[in-house]
Amino acid sequence: MSVITFVNNRKEETGKTLSLVAIATNMAIENNEKILIISTTNKESKIKSCFFEDTEVKKMRLGIFGQNMSALDTEAGIDGLAKMLRSNKLNPDMITNYTKVVFKDRLEVLLGKNKSESNQNIEEKVQSSPIEIADEYVEIVKIAVKNINKPRNIEGLDTSLLTADPYEVVNNPEIDIVAELVGGLEPAFDLIAKAIENGKHIVTANKELLAKRGEELFRIAEKYNKVILYEAAIAGGIPIIMPIKTILAGNKINHIEAIVNGTTNYILTKMDVDGAQYSDVLKEAQKLGYAEADPTGDVEGFDAAYKIATLASITFKKRIKIENVYREGITKIRAEDMKAANDLGYKIKLIASAHLDDRGQADVRVHPMLVSKKSTLAHIDYVTNAVSLSGYPVGRITLSGPGAGEFPTASSVVGDILAIAAEINTSDYILPMMRCRHSENAVMTDISETTNKYYISINARNNKGVIGKIGTICADNDISLASIVQRCVSDDNTADITVITELVKEKNMQNAIKLIEQDGNKVNSLIRVQV
Repeated sequence: MSVITFVNNRKEETGKTLSLVAIATNMAIENNEKILIISTTNKESKIKSCFFEDTEVKKMRLGIFGQNMSALDTEAGIDGLAKMLRSNKLNPDMITNYTKVVFKDRLEVLLGKNKSESNQNIEEKVQSSPIEIADEYVEIVKIAVKNINKPRNIEGLDTSLLTADPYEVVNNPEIDIVAELVGGLEPAFDLIAKAIENGKHIVTANKELLAKRGEELFRIAEKYNKVILYEAAIAGGIPIIMPIKTILAGNKINHIEAIVNGTTNYILTKMDVDGAQYSDVLKEAQKLGYAEADPTGDVEGFDAAYKIATLASITFKKRIKIENVYREGITKIRAEDMKAANDLGYKIKLIASAHLDDRGQADVRVHPMLVSKKSTLAHIDYVTNAVSLSGYPVGRITLSGPGAGEFPTASSVVGDILAIAAEINTSDYILPMMRCRHSENAVMTDISETTNKYYISINARNNKGVIGKIGTICADNDISLASIVQRCVSDDNTADITVITELVKEKNMQNAIKLIEQDGNKVNSLIRVQV
C-alpha cells in the first residue's frame, strides 16, 4: 500500500485536494497500486465529497463514486483510530477496519470526521520533524558505539540499547534495518555484508565505501532481495538520490555540476571574501572544526570524487569506477587567482562534474573551476552544497542546502529508514526505485581527450616579445586565445600574465604548458573555466 501525503497549511484554495484525488485514483486504476488516502481535516473535507455523497456537500457535485455518507460507521476514520490508540488496543492489522473502500483492493480513504483533539495531534505529527516521525513508527533495537560510557547529549536515550560490539546489531534477528554510520572501508564493508546476509536492509552515509566497493555490496543486496539506501552519502541534507530515481526518472539527464564538499567550499569562499592565502584559511577552518587535522580527503578532492562517482552512477545508470574519476584539489589556488577570477567575472569553486555524451561515454571529474558569476553555483558559499542537473525535458535544475552536519545527515538517514519501513511488510517487496539500477561499467573518456576552456597565470621575464612567444606556442598547439593580459611588473622585472583560452583539447593544453615553462617562464596556475 502506498501513502500519499499532501500537507497544506494555507487557508485559501490551492487545488491540492483535487490533485491528490486525481493522482491517487490514477495510480490505483492504471498502475495497479493499492492506495490509502488519509484525511486529517474536518467533516467538511473535500476529500469526502470527491468520493462520497453527503447532503451537506452535495451541492459541490464531486461525489463521483456514489457512496452514501449516511452509510459510514460513526466510529470510522481517524477518530475511531484515536480511541483505539488511547486504549492501547490498536494494531496494524486493524487499520483497514477504519477505512472506507472506494475501489476494492485498490483505493481506500481514512477519514477525519471532527475537528477533535485527536485530529489536531495527528496533524502535528504529520508536520513534525522526520526524527520525531521515525520515533513514532520505528523501534530502535540496538545502537553500536565505540565507547558506551561517553557522555551523550541525547534526551531520553535508553543506555541499555548501547553496545560496543557492532555484530550485536547485524546478527540480531529482531532488527529489519541497519543504519551504518561508521565510515571507511572496514569494518563497514563486513558489517553491511553480514547484515544483508542476515536479511536486513541497509541505510548508509558511507560515500567512500560506496565508491570503492559499492559494486560488491549491491550484488549481495540483489542476491538477498534487500536494498541499500544512501541519501546522506552525497550531499548531506539535500534530497537528490530519490528524486533522480523517481520524480526525474522520465528525464534523460546528461550533465551534472555540483559543489559537494563543505570544507573546500568554505576555504575558497573565505579566500575570495578576505583576500587570504590558502594556508591561512585552512588553519582557520581547522580551528573552527570545518576541516580535519588531516584535511587531505577534502582539500585534495577525494571526498568529492567519491560522491560524484556514486551520483553519476545513479544518474547515468552506468557504474562509474572511482579509479577513472579525474581529480585535482584546491591546494594550489592562490589569492591572486581569486582576484583575477573576480576581475574576469568569475568565482573559483571546487566542482564535481559528470557528463554523458551522445556516444554513451562518461566524463567524470573533480577540479577547481572558474564559474561565471551569472551561474547559481557561483553563489553557493561557505559550507553550503549544491547539485545542478541538466537534461531533457526538464532542462536545468539546482538543489542546494546544508551538505554536512549532524542534523542534515540525520534528516537524510531517517528519510531512508522511513522509506524502507513503509514497504517492508508488503507482499511483493521490493520497490524498483530502491534497487541499484547500474549493472554495467561506463565507458570513460580520458581527461586528455576532453575539451575545455582554461585560465592560465604565468610569471614571465618582462622582456620584449614574451607575450608574442606565448601566443606562438599556443597557436602551434591549436590553442585559440580569448584574452591575454599583462597584469603587473614586480621588482625583479617579472610580469604576471593572465591568459584565457577558447575551447581546446586537454592534451594540447598540457603540451603547451610544458613548452611555455621550457622557455623560462613559470606557470603558477592552470584552472579550467566553466563553459
